[in-house]
Amino acid sequence: MRARQKMVEKTMSATFRMPIDVYNALIHEARDSQTSLNSLVNQVLHSHFFDDLPRVRPMLVTLPTPIFAEMLSRLPEEDVKDIGKLAAEGVMKSAVLGRYGRITADTIVETLRITAERGGLGSFHETLDDREVVTFRHELGNKGSIFLAVQIEILSQMAGIRPEIERTEEAIVVKF
Repeated sequence: MRARQKMVEKTMSATFRMPIDVYNALIHEARDSQTSLNSLVNQVLHSHFFDDLPRVRPMLVTLPTPIFAEMLSRLPEEDVKDIGKLAAEGVMKSAVLGRYGRITADTIVETLRITAERGGLGSFHETLDDREVVTFRHELGNKGSIFLAVQIEILSQMAGIRPEIERTEEAIVVKF
């Protein structure tokens, strides 16, 4: 698999007025994430216009991660797998197709990255050598790993690929 290449986009300069508390929050977040204010504002605006999918958004319910982890932990393993399959065939498939137009190893990896960064479910690490290896660390416990692994398996089947998926209580490792 080849490394994804970032497209060079044309840019322009613009000036905006904003409340001081919003500006201070942006400065604080940029400092915390060790990025520039310009990069952070671009990420926020890009996410608002391109990553949010209005047709999917009304179906989503926001839960704090610890509550979601607790809910998963109380379910039988087969139910967790069934829910993961439903999530993959519904919301995840729609999100990937809506964002990228196709399901491939690259679009699955990018969806995992966005889920980690913006979804608050965990952290993401990618290695590109002979094979692409993605590590998704989370705090959802063993049932969370099952839930996430099933989604990746289903999306991968849709793409016609068979990655190796290893899971632990706090992470899943996917080798494409």
